[in-house]
Amino acid sequence: ILTIMHRDLNLSTRIIGCPIIRESDGLAKSSRNVYLNSADRKTAVCLSQALFKARSAVAAGLRDAAALIATAKADITASGAKVDYVEIVSATDLSKADIIDEQSRMLIAVYVGKTRLIDNLQLL
Repeated sequence: ILTIMHRDLNLSTRIIGCPIIRESDGLAKSSRNVYLNSADRKTAVCLSQALFKARSAVAAGLRDAAALIATAKADITASGAKVDYVEIVSATDLSKADIIDEQSRMLIAVYVGKTRLIDNLQLL
């Protein structure tokens, strides 16, 4: 989306993407992590676990977005977190994807305790 806006507005700046920085257990680094107590901190790892599990399933040949989303939601709920959303979208325009391709990203938002956490991952 930012790349499209940048092009459409003919901005003279450059957009440089970078990887998400993660804690040693996989949780995305975020200022919100300080609001997690020790039990919630352990639960919060369910975000990255769901993302990397989905990526592994895609690497094994699964291309059905609905199946990947259902599995992620079930795993997150089983961990004790509350799902806000799990979606698979095109990285180009954030349109929902039914079939996984090179542009597909899984986006997750959950509540762990009272803290809302977000994460995402390219699936292919």
